[in-house]
Amino acid sequence: MGELTEACVELARLEKQEQEVIEQLYNVRTAIRAQRTKLDELIRGIHAPIDRLPNELLLRIFELSIHASILAFPSCDVHRHRKRDLAGVSRHWRDLILHFPRFWTTIRPSPTWGKSFVKAHVTRSSGSPLDIEICAQDVTQTFSASVGILVDCAQRWRSLIIQDDVYDSVLSILLKHMRHSVFPSLTHVSVQCVPSYLRGSFTRFYSERCPHLQHLDLGTGFIPSLDSMASPGLTSLAFGFGKGDPSPILQHISLQKLTTLSLSGFCGHVILDQNSLHLPLLKSFICKLSCAKMLIRAIVAPDLTHFTYRSRDREWDYGTESVYSSFPAVRHVDLDRDMMISVLQRGNISNPGYWPNLEREEKHATAKVAGQVYVGIISTLYEALHKRCILEWENVRLRSHIVFSGIADESPWFEVPMVHPGFIDHIGKAFVTWRVRSNAKVPCRCVYGDYNGSEDSFDESDVQDDDY
Repeated sequence: MGELTEACVELARLEKQEQEVIEQLYNVRTAIRAQRTKLDELIRGIHAPIDRLPNELLLRIFELSIHASILAFPSCDVHRHRKRDLAGVSRHWRDLILHFPRFWTTIRPSPTWGKSFVKAHVTRSSGSPLDIEICAQDVTQTFSASVGILVDCAQRWRSLIIQDDVYDSVLSILLKHMRHSVFPSLTHVSVQCVPSYLRGSFTRFYSERCPHLQHLDLGTGFIPSLDSMASPGLTSLAFGFGKGDPSPILQHISLQKLTTLSLSGFCGHVILDQNSLHLPLLKSFICKLSCAKMLIRAIVAPDLTHFTYRSRDREWDYGTESVYSSFPAVRHVDLDRDMMISVLQRGNISNPGYWPNLEREEKHATAKVAGQVYVGIISTLYEALHKRCILEWENVRLRSHIVFSGIADESPWFEVPMVHPGFIDHIGKAFVTWRVRSNAKVPCRCVYGDYNGSEDSFDESDVQDDDY
């Protein structure tokens, strides 16, 4: 009987211990649930890292995002569609965008911009300077009404950009609306194409109605008139040579104040004496001309630091020595293929007497190369310049007998003939650091056809009403 008693006692002890363990487990589970509830509440109370950013920094990120989208899709209405995408992320982002004036200063009268949408931008920009982009391809009642709204606040215009696909009738209506207004804050005017019968009206607009104009881009085939020059504060001028002789306008006294000059077209008929065109303040010269040898020899620009050359023909002799002698202070050069070949053939690029300021010690000195070239030429240029300045490649299409070999899933070999060893290391770094991308075109999601004049969740109704 002693054994039976001991067994019963042991069983009772174990059952009691079991009950205590079960009770302890229950208490632990209850504590776990309470802790999880507390943790969830704490997590919900913690804002995401991007929501903890100061509003000023977040808005700057938005601006950079919009700017990057404009560079990627320049023909799309990025301001409208990108703002809509960003505003759809959260109520906080939506409030920031709707109440940040700088997001509403770019106005693009077009088929998808209704009158009320334009008016909402004028209102929400809160007196800030306006950037107007004309991209409508036809004159409609909505477009005329929108232009009327914008002309009513002409004192706020900061820039006017007229796209190259704008119809003549659109430009005519625009000039008609603007003919009696003055634009005291307008500093930047750019137009890609002005028909001959409207050039007089457009000249009167920028010369008489824009007293503080600083940057003027007249596109192609529109040479400024000597009788109606732009404001005396003009510092940047761009135009294309047409059939007329541009020599008189190039020698006009007002151009001596320019710091930036951009020329395009054909200048074979230009007659200028050597060192006859003095531009003492010129800092940047963008030359997109064919037969530019005589013009380059005529220009004297002792302070020129940025020189861009994009030829429009197959001429090989571009007066390389004239470039060096005319622009001795150049620190940044941007050359096309033919000019680069001309430089290499003469061996001038390695001569320390030419472009002496094109040195790495300048920190900001650069040489940019673009176009389709052979690897051997690029290698030669690399060998001559990489120790003198920052050598920059811009969409260079390499042509060479590059041999690729290897086994799938293993490290391949590339054989590139006639290449400077340092240039091979330069290319190899791109692969090692994964700086390799596909050139496949990524379509923009901002398709006008998706709207058909209707307004989506972030358009006219939203920008006029805060109760969303």
